[in-house]
Amino acid sequence: MSTHSSPRRPDPLFDFVLRSTTSSPVPRAEPRASFASPAAAGAAARPAVPSEARPAVPSSGSAVPSSGSALPAEASAVPSRVGESARPAAPSGGPAAPSGGAVTSSGGAPASSGGSATRPGDSASPAGGVRSQPATSGSKRASTPAATAAARMAGPMARSRAAILDGARAAVEANGTKITMAQVAARGGVAKATLYNHFRAREDVLAALLLDEIDRLVSAVAHLELSQALITAAVAVSEHPLLEALGGQDTTTLAVLARVDVRTPGWARVAQAVEHLLRRAGRAGTPTVLRWLSSFVIAPAEEIDIAADVAILLSGLPPAR
Repeated sequence: MSTHSSPRRPDPLFDFVLRSTTSSPVPRAEPRASFASPAAAGAAARPAVPSEARPAVPSSGSAVPSSGSALPAEASAVPSRVGESARPAAPSGGPAAPSGGAVTSSGGAPASSGGSATRPGDSASPAGGVRSQPATSGSKRASTPAATAAARMAGPMARSRAAILDGARAAVEANGTKITMAQVAARGGVAKATLYNHFRAREDVLAALLLDEIDRLVSAVAHLELSQALITAAVAVSEHPLLEALGGQDTTTLAVLARVDVRTPGWARVAQAVEHLLRRAGRAGTPTVLRWLSSFVIAPAEEIDIAADVAILLSGLPPAR
């Protein structure tokens, strides 16, 4: 047996276990170099203050960063944002600029945390910030679209209604009151769906046509003197094309229209207009004038005869009480 052992193979695990028993010390990592604070070392630059930190305002009015670290007096510039030139430091004893770059007011309080300047008319909040002026026109702007949409809808609706009434007027002149909804839509140049959006039946169309003709007549004589207004109204009734068409085709309808009944919408409007004219002239006698006007629905007359009738009529009207 040989006294010389074969050379040992390098075993990493064996070396790791016996490393602590070896005479040579295990090399250790170099200790990290400690950095002194800027205030102790007299560094020229101060540490960056987090932009989201909002400086608290003490009672003396000077702003102190929320991080609690004192700012070195040797710092000559405070960079506000990346890529922006450094701003000069605030003088000692005065208010310091916040990290967000906000412009401070005269009392030393920051204008806002986002860096916007104080606007004229803004009031300071109890916490030292700025309370912006309330927006008073928001509700008006919110309600403007609704009003605009209603105004835009009123135009097309009024135009389609006028077209329907024109079609009904032409249909009555041609066929009397025995008209159909299809005839009204065709003569008015509107779709039947549009017609039914306004009126559900033929009777509704005829009633609307009657009120429209009365409103036109009332508007035409409202500004005239009493005698001239009565003459103009009687001539218009005598020469009305719809009444002429009904006289040759539907005399029953004429008799119904000539019956004075102030409980109906048409005669109620005529009575109101006549009463207004009489009061303006200092006269009374609305029922007498209404019956005189209704006579021309069945028995039309010439303008010269109507003028003579008006002179006799006015002479017999009593004064207003």
